[in-house]
Amino acid sequence: MSFDSPFMLIALAAAALPLLIHLYLRRRAPEVLMDAVMCLVLSGPGTRVRLRLVHAALLATRVAVVAMMALLFAMPYVKIESEAAVQATHPVAFAVVLDDSMSMRLTSDGKSLFLRAKSHVNDALAGLPAESEVFVVLASRPVRVYPTGTLTPDRPSTSFTPEEASRFVMTRECSRKATDLAAALRAAVLALRSSQLRDRRVLVVSDFLDHGLNNLPSAVELAGLKVTAVDVGPRAGSRN
Repeated sequence: MSFDSPFMLIALAAAALPLLIHLYLRRRAPEVLMDAVMCLVLSGPGTRVRLRLVHAALLATRVAVVAMMALLFAMPYVKIESEAAVQATHPVAFAVVLDDSMSMRLTSDGKSLFLRAKSHVNDALAGLPAESEVFVVLASRPVRVYPTGTLTPDRPSTSFTPEEASRFVMTRECSRKATDLAAALRAAVLALRSSQLRDRRVLVVSDFLDHGLNNLPSAVELAGLKVTAVDVGPRAGSRN
């Protein structure tokens, strides 16, 4: 688990306040006069134990509420590694659909969404065997497929090695154009169909904020492919 605002974790120290207040007030508990009947009721068997349990539960609830508020302000998130990187133990045909549209220029904690996306892509590529065939599809309009070349279902295309693809991705810059993820996915499918490898996978990394999600490839078009989507969308506090 990581945090967008880790400095807010300092506020976890405030979780001790309810306990400190409880200890302080217990030492200075006021004396309350009660009649004899009330004294008999409160001194009955099990009453003191029940009261202690109630007080302990209330104290634990107060501590938990303060701690949860501190964690929420720290904005936790979980980084999910691509299945393609974790489970590839043999050469695969791997297509990366990388959103390089204008919305990916948004930043969070000084790091752009595009840099986050490239980091996810590199993590995935690092887990691929060296003999894998990799294609990179940039999803801003017009969609581009790399390595460059004419792609048709019956014409094999050249491909990157994982290391070459990683170097290529790191040199890419974010564009100022809109996204066309539907066309990018179709280009990725076409590139993978040209490979002779049977295990074919697609990794889509995007903020999924821009348009271009209409007319996505159907289940029939994606048959035989393993598709993984990674959302690097901005969290609270993102800015241009």
